[in-house]
Amino acid sequence: MKRILWILFVFTGFYMGLQSDILVRATPQKYRVFQLEFASRAQGKQILHAWNDIPFSGKTLLQVAVNHTWLNDLLLVLFTSLLLLYSYLQMQHEKWLRLNELLRFNLLLTIGILLLGVEENYLLLHNMRHVNDPLFYLNPFWIAIPMYLMAGWSLIILIISMVKSALKI
Repeated sequence: MKRILWILFVFTGFYMGLQSDILVRATPQKYRVFQLEFASRAQGKQILHAWNDIPFSGKTLLQVAVNHTWLNDLLLVLFTSLLLLYSYLQMQHEKWLRLNELLRFNLLLTIGILLLGVEENYLLLHNMRHVNDPLFYLNPFWIAIPMYLMAGWSLIILIISMVKSALKI
């Protein structure tokens, strides 16, 4: 199961990297979807309009960004599945009670990461759909920040526990 998840995770990440490279190379401003997540309202609209104005394969670059965002949902499911799996497996071997409790907390954080990530992607897709509506833009910044903080915290706890186990401390 781990191997299948890792293979799907790597291939999805690689394909998303190719899509991101298309977006960067095709725009003079070198915009990435990651920049859109943390952009202000004005910057976000500017990025979306730049992608919408550049033709690509019979459509626009905005369609590449839409596909990238849909794939990000798959990547989120794969990432959180791997994080859940490894946190659970590590929790079974962790002897130190406080670290074991933090690994248990990782299970809850992982669900939060998935829910926030899906909500963030929904906002991004909504903004992409309404790119020509000058009054409508929902900023995903306040959802992206806690999502990335929770993911970072979960990874740090997991890595600390794995290193502790490997060193037999």
